[in-house]
Amino acid sequence: MIEKTKPSSEEESIDEKRNQWFELLIHHINTDRDFLEMGIASEETKGFYNNAIFGNPTNFVFEMREKSTQYFISNLVMDYIKELKTLNINPLKLYLDHTDSQVLVWAEIQEDDEETEMALYKAEAKANAKNYQYGFHISSTILEDADHIEAPPHYQNILKSIQLG
Repeated sequence: MIEKTKPSSEEESIDEKRNQWFELLIHHINTDRDFLEMGIASEETKGFYNNAIFGNPTNFVFEMREKSTQYFISNLVMDYIKELKTLNINPLKLYLDHTDSQVLVWAEIQEDDEETEMALYKAEAKANAKNYQYGFHISSTILEDADHIEAPPHYQNILKSIQLG
């Protein structure tokens, strides 16, 4: 006779989380279906299901890639900003841009401000260490005010949005 072993509390916790995840997923799918039937689904939701249901795998996978890129780039930027906030620095200018796999930093610091320069590189390194395994990274350009080089126009100034120092 084979005895059944009682699942551990850790196994029960995993099973419970898995069940909750599936219930939430099914709830969201049912809500989307209801919204589609009522004609009130967003264009994004309609496009997602049309690509999935009616067999346009290229568009479906492309949309998933765009969503995953947004997710990973957002995480990378938030990790970088979070790290910057822990450091006592005050760059003169701080701009960001991004590609499909990297965040581009353009920073301007005071001439010979090695402390701020090293702190910017440290924030980059820490964010990269946390995100490199997903294929995303930060690449920084750090200039001194005496260089008199402006950030390219496609970069966004983020110093207005975050509080450093």
